[in-house]
Amino acid sequence: MEYLVIVERGERNCSAYVPDLPGCVVTGKTFEETSKNIREAMLWHRSALRTILAALLAALLVAPSPAPCLDDATALYVSAVGTMTGLKEPPYIAYRLEGQSDMGMEIRLVRDNGVVWIRPAKGTAGTVWYVLHRRRDFANAIVDQNKEQYYSNRSFFDPTWYGAFHALHDGMFFWYQQTQTQPSPKGITTPAPSPSPENGPLSTIAFVRVMGPQVYVVRDAGETRCENGDAGRALQLTARTSPESHQLTNAIVDLQSTRFCMLRFTETNDNYRAALTTSISVEQHYGDVDGYWVQTDGVVYDDWPEAPFGTSRVSWRYRLLGMTFLDSIPDDVFVP
Repeated sequence: MEYLVIVERGERNCSAYVPDLPGCVVTGKTFEETSKNIREAMLWHRSALRTILAALLAALLVAPSPAPCLDDATALYVSAVGTMTGLKEPPYIAYRLEGQSDMGMEIRLVRDNGVVWIRPAKGTAGTVWYVLHRRRDFANAIVDQNKEQYYSNRSFFDPTWYGAFHALHDGMFFWYQQTQTQPSPKGITTPAPSPSPENGPLSTIAFVRVMGPQVYVVRDAGETRCENGDAGRALQLTARTSPESHQLTNAIVDLQSTRFCMLRFTETNDNYRAALTTSISVEQHYGDVDGYWVQTDGVVYDDWPEAPFGTSRVSWRYRLLGMTFLDSIPDDVFVP
């Protein structure tokens, strides 16, 4: 088996990564140093132990690409994508979401043409949702504090890295887009986003297609802290094309683990509730829970127009509590 090694030059350094080996990303001051570093990284990768020499030689025989190399911020971003892609994800999760108005906005679950989504509204009412999540098809069964039941595959309810992939692939928002409610165990389904694998991590190539450097321009936004107190590096992202689809705008990388500890998705498209808002963002915080790197809390920000031409920012904060990782949940739980 051969492995593709991608080496790119920059003004101050070079980066190299192996698309088929999640997390196998290195940097170096020179092409030679980068080549040496990627060789060592692949040697340590369990799945490449027997084929590393042939793969490395084949890659190094290819002339370096004249394309611009990854800068430091982009290299860190690519490294974090690789690390997250290789994480183990639980097949089923149960948790309780508690939300509270921070500046005069509350969040409600609503149904629109069979689609379940969250709708910001003025108010200060608290929120309690009990959620059961199934990884393989993003299915979520939700019960609110009034014992109303909802079924949705919206990425907002998925606290795993697959949920982030779902949002990056199909958009965090798209209020106006039809989305499946839930698949039936009897085989009656409607089209769904690319499902996660039954076992093992998502393909690195899949992530690169929806969040790679060819999709976003990545800029360094300075030193910061993750919610758990770890040192982090803030990144700003700008979609190269179609910002209404590529909605990731900010991220923080935990420098101890090279994992994302914060992702922020922003929608400014006029199709989202038209004149009722100018911009809406979902900020998700990630951390370790019983050995899984999952979402722990977050904030929804909404910019509401004010007469004559101003805006007012409101927010809603939420926490994911009592998270339990399960081996199975009966299929009929996820069927309306």
